[in-house]
Amino acid sequence: ETLDGGGGGRWGGRHWLCGARWLGRTFEEEGRRSNQASVMNDLILFLGFLAFFHVSEFCLVLIYNRKELSLDSWLISKPYCLAMSFALLEYNLEKAFIQDSKGAGFIRAAGIAITSVGELVRKAAIISAKSSFTLSIKAQRQPEHHLIKSGIYRHCRHPGYLGWMIWSVGTQVLLQNPICFLIFAYWSWMFFKERIPYEEELLLEMFGSEYRDYAEKTRIWLPFIASPIQYKRT
Repeated sequence: ETLDGGGGGRWGGRHWLCGARWLGRTFEEEGRRSNQASVMNDLILFLGFLAFFHVSEFCLVLIYNRKELSLDSWLISKPYCLAMSFALLEYNLEKAFIQDSKGAGFIRAAGIAITSVGELVRKAAIISAKSSFTLSIKAQRQPEHHLIKSGIYRHCRHPGYLGWMIWSVGTQVLLQNPICFLIFAYWSWMFFKERIPYEEELLLEMFGSEYRDYAEKTRIWLPFIASPIQYKRT
């Protein structure tokens, strides 16, 4: 009985050890597969947001302002391609060399939400402005130009710019890229810091007191942007 018990215990221990090793390998393999799936999900979401943004931009120009339609309507430029390439490079380098740097579900969900909000704000701007929405700033007023104060413009003076900034930063939250998050936020803010005051000066020349009255009642919502017209809280 003692011998049998000893033999059974010895072989049982070996079986337990083999089983533990098998379970360890199984969990490791499942973790690897889950990790690979997480990477694919991140990249699919990111590329999907990019594709939808650019295709919808082009389609809305086609619908509302066909005479302005050109290759520029895709909103794809060399600096933009470099920026998005750098974002993918950061994502893959951090994924490869920094353990657990990606894959946090709540951050991914936040990125999806932020990017979606930016997309909605910008598309609402285009739909509200219709043919008055242009990619380039017009230095002279054209007969078809009129001041848009309806739709999303009731709540924001430059919703197209606001939507772009939210969208671009949101893509980096989605990828969980801390470096590109800061770069994209800073670059977007610097661009609009120069563009908005210049555009508002032209709008004042074109629409005069009508634009001043509108601007005094409507926020820009982009932080620390100087403007020739100060918002007056009502």
